[in-house]
Amino acid sequence: MGIDQVIVAGIVIIIVISICLVFFDFLMPLYAKQQFENVCRTYVLIAESENGLSTEKSNRLKDKIMTLGVEEVVITAQNINEVKRNETIEIKVEGQYVVGGITGLFKRENKIMSFKFESEVYARRVVN
Repeated sequence: MGIDQVIVAGIVIIIVISICLVFFDFLMPLYAKQQFENVCRTYVLIAESENGLSTEKSNRLKDKIMTLGVEEVVITAQNINEVKRNETIEIKVEGQYVVGGITGLFKRENKIMSFKFESEVYARRVVN
């Protein structure tokens, strides 16, 4: 193997690694958004079965979302037993996710992405 083949192989490896890093930068926010929505959906099901979210469960939801790297989490939902069976429960969760992205050849900048989850479900629990 000659020196010219080694140089070409090195350049190809560098290009392939660079392309992989760019794809990783583009896919990371999508993955974080999917995780954010999965956590929110879990708590929507809890709110549906319990006719709202208790303060404890709302705090637990906020903690789980913050472990994903989402900051400034705001949760808007009815408290437990505020609604009756077959009434609508509205749940809204908002937060900001900071992600580093490539902006130039050797530059990276942090971008702030807003995550928002809204859901409307019907209460299922019978309250006497």
